[in-house]
Amino acid sequence: MRTFCVLLCLTFLYTNVYGQLDVPRKQWRFGLLAGRPVAGKIFEGANTESASGLVAGLDLSYDFEKVKSRASIHFQPAFVTFKMTKETGQKNSQYYIKQQWKWEAIHLPLSFRYTLPTGIVRPFLELGFNFRFRTALAVSASGTNCGIAGCIPVSSSQSVQNIADKDKLGILAGAGVEIDAGKVTIPLTIRLVDGIAKKRYDDPASPTTYSNLKTKLIQVTAGVTL
Repeated sequence: MRTFCVLLCLTFLYTNVYGQLDVPRKQWRFGLLAGRPVAGKIFEGANTESASGLVAGLDLSYDFEKVKSRASIHFQPAFVTFKMTKETGQKNSQYYIKQQWKWEAIHLPLSFRYTLPTGIVRPFLELGFNFRFRTALAVSASGTNCGIAGCIPVSSSQSVQNIADKDKLGILAGAGVEIDAGKVTIPLTIRLVDGIAKKRYDDPASPTTYSNLKTKLIQVTAGVTL
C-alpha cells in the first residue's frame, strides 16, 4: 500500500509539469503493467494475510468513445507470483512451525472499467472475470516440535501442483486512477482477484487432499498506456 501511495504522488507531480497536452484519445490502446500482491490467502475459510510476489503483464483495451473517460473494456494477460508465510507457535520455544507457500500462474482477466471525466487525474472502477492457469504450487515447512519423547526438527518441501485443485475461474473488482502524462496515460490500480470455488466438506487443514483451494489476491499495479 505504501508503494501504491508513493507512485500516486510521483505521477501526480509529473503530470503537473508535463501532463497539460490535450492528446486525442484512440479507441484501441496498448499498455504495460507491473506490481505485486500485498495480501491474500490460499484456502477457503482461511484468513487474508500479508503476502508478496510479482505481477507483470500487458493491457489491451478498447474505449467505447473517443474521450478520456467513461466506459472501456480491458484484457490484461499477466504472469503472477504469490508468496505467503504462516507461523504457528513462538520462535525458540518447544513448538514453532514456519510454513511457506509459493504459487505461480498466468492470469487472463477481462474487465469492464468506468472512468470519471475529471480532467488529468480520473478515478475509475472496474469489475470482471479472471481465468487462472496455475503453473506451480509448492509448500515448505521448518521448525521444531517438542514432546515427551524429545524435540523433533521439522523440515519438508514439496510440490502440490498436481494434487491441488486448480481453482481456475475467478472474479475481480478494483479501483484506481488514470493520470495523463504527455502522450501516455499512467493507470494506478488496487484490485481484488478472488477464486470461485465449489463448496466442499473436507478439513480445510488437511495436507492430503488440497481440495478446498480458493486463492484470493489483493494486488496493486501501475502501468503505462499508449
